[in-house]
Amino acid sequence: MSTQEAVIETAEIPSFLDMCPETLMPTPADMKNMLKQLAAMPAKIMAMLEVEAETMAQNEIDGLMSEVEQLREVVEQLLDVIDAPNWGSIDWADCRAEIGCDKIFQKYPTYLITEIIKIITKILDIKVEIPIPPLPISIDILKFVGDKEYKAELIATLSGNGEDIKALLSELDPTALGLEAYEAKINEIKNNPDLSAEEIAAQIALLNPEEMATEAYMDKVNELKGAIIDPLYELLPPEWRSFGGEEGLEISELKAEAVIAFIESKMSGLGVGILMDAFSSLISIFDKIWKLLGLPDLPVPLSLDIGAMIGEIVEAELAKFTIVLEELDALELKGELTGEALMNAKTEAFDEMGKLMAEGLEGLEIAGFSVMDMIGGPIDDPVECFALKKKRICEEIGRFKDNYMLFLLRKWMEVVTKFLKAIGLGKLVELIGLDFCTFLGIIGFPKAIDLSFTDKIKEVPSTMASALPSGFELTAEETAAKNAADALPIFTAVANQTTFSGTGDEGDALSYTVGAPTVFKTGVSLEDYVIDETDGDKLLLEDGEDIVYEVSSQYTATNGSSIVLTDAAEEGDIIFIVPQAA
Repeated sequence: MSTQEAVIETAEIPSFLDMCPETLMPTPADMKNMLKQLAAMPAKIMAMLEVEAETMAQNEIDGLMSEVEQLREVVEQLLDVIDAPNWGSIDWADCRAEIGCDKIFQKYPTYLITEIIKIITKILDIKVEIPIPPLPISIDILKFVGDKEYKAELIATLSGNGEDIKALLSELDPTALGLEAYEAKINEIKNNPDLSAEEIAAQIALLNPEEMATEAYMDKVNELKGAIIDPLYELLPPEWRSFGGEEGLEISELKAEAVIAFIESKMSGLGVGILMDAFSSLISIFDKIWKLLGLPDLPVPLSLDIGAMIGEIVEAELAKFTIVLEELDALELKGELTGEALMNAKTEAFDEMGKLMAEGLEGLEIAGFSVMDMIGGPIDDPVECFALKKKRICEEIGRFKDNYMLFLLRKWMEVVTKFLKAIGLGKLVELIGLDFCTFLGIIGFPKAIDLSFTDKIKEVPSTMASALPSGFELTAEETAAKNAADALPIFTAVANQTTFSGTGDEGDALSYTVGAPTVFKTGVSLEDYVIDETDGDKLLLEDGEDIVYEVSSQYTATNGSSIVLTDAAEEGDIIFIVPQAA
């Protein structure tokens, strides 16, 4: 008789439809819960089989093993899409799933940033190789996002898996290392004055040379990789360090992942800074048209010291924990608390510290949104791990700061859409509303998976409702500026066209007060004695001293409904007309 139904509870995961929210500020809770539950299920089934296999029929065992293999295949396909790490030395499937989710949610804003930068570099010379302080490295942001080989090589190098480390590992001789460790241990035992001859012989007999060879080899591997990882990890801000023993857990692979996560976060934040500088330069180049349209200033960056916010909470709880430890040590000295009772008291104090730290971190707010707003709801962890929870919260706060700033910048781009089109950057408009659902499609994340082969996983609609904005809500001032700019007529010229009247490309009628209008050709005012030309999709600004015209010879505007250029436009020229005077 089978017992697996009673042992393995069906895991309910958010529907795949919920993985694809049409939102500009997505939250990771649903995707993390879905992937973590999927990733953990094979291990749950295998654990049950280890206990119950003797009471089960062979066909039941074979069926469950088939489910395990199919689940693993599904999980690996999904984790591959989201660039989840694949560690050879540790098996922590749901942690891999969570880190993969973090990567994809970090990649979404970085992807948008780099796509915008690619377009703006057609006009401005933008430095795309940027330093990542405090780490001693610089990274090409466009290659990091768009060149898989570049990114893979960089990550391998920073994780202690570069070609130089591989070369050193290939030279290691596990047998020789094991023999060295075996002989050293024998000498240690023999030189112990507290052991009798019989005890020495007994301890030597217990030694396993093969196991010692494996341990010695892995110690050397960790030493070589640690020489790369540890110095970088130690440079990370405290809030980014969770798996170096700070919370009682040290895992070299996760220290490497912390370094990579920090770099990915910094790329996003620094990328937003690059965009702010780039748009500021654009505004200065097209200052006259900007003022005529009455367009808004760039959004003000959030001024937050996230490290200080997190550090204050962590240090406060750590100080309380230190006091408790001192009190427990005092009880030990008095003989009032010893042995297992003392150990349990210290463990309880440590767990309480972690609980209070997590509560304090979850209570932080940025721009009126809580940490749980940023995450999207609770994450179902198969095993409670404060180090993982702290990592999750700290990274999400940092990511939200950058995402929110990018959201405000995209909202600003929504207001100045007409301006962007007028200066030849119309392609940017396509990126303003690129939501997370569209992005998942771009990277190849499936909209559905077939789980009909198992009854251990059930898809259910998500009950989580995001508190984050799903679209742009413009203020009255922003709406007025956008409406005024959007109503302005833009004409795309045909060859040798001189007269422009009626409605523009988007149905906006040309109407002006005689003597008032200002005419721009592909974004540069004809009154400023400078004309720009379009070469393919690259906008080139020519030197104003090379092409000089008298203002009166450029165009006439005498009837309130048409504009006549003195020199005929070329096919594809954009004529942009602002009715009011400067």
